[in-house]
Amino acid sequence: MGNGGRADRERGSGTVLVLGVVGAGLVLLVMIALLVGVVRARAQAQTAADLAAVAAATAWFDPVRGDPCMLARRVAAESGAALVACAVNDGQATVSATVPTPLGAAFAQARAGPADR
Repeated sequence: MGNGGRADRERGSGTVLVLGVVGAGLVLLVMIALLVGVVRARAQAQTAADLAAVAAATAWFDPVRGDPCMLARRVAAESGAALVACAVNDGQATVSATVPTPLGAAFAQARAGPADR
């Protein structure tokens, strides 16, 4: 009346349990890494949009700098983003920029121009 048969059936179950826990941990780490990448890309897109909006608004007031939206596109590209929309009306620049991520594009909008009176 021993436990010899039962112990043999459970032999190796600890290894399977450890492999399951390690696998779940790796999946969690990958998910966290993807999330951090998306947050970083969103911040990069926002920075690029902010800089591009300021550049476009400045170019509108100083025509020597060239076309406001062309300048905004160049500034966004130098910041690692793609400019997807640009409009300048009465010195008020509104731009949208994206940065690609493995989960889709991170999107940001920005506006720059003279202070409201």
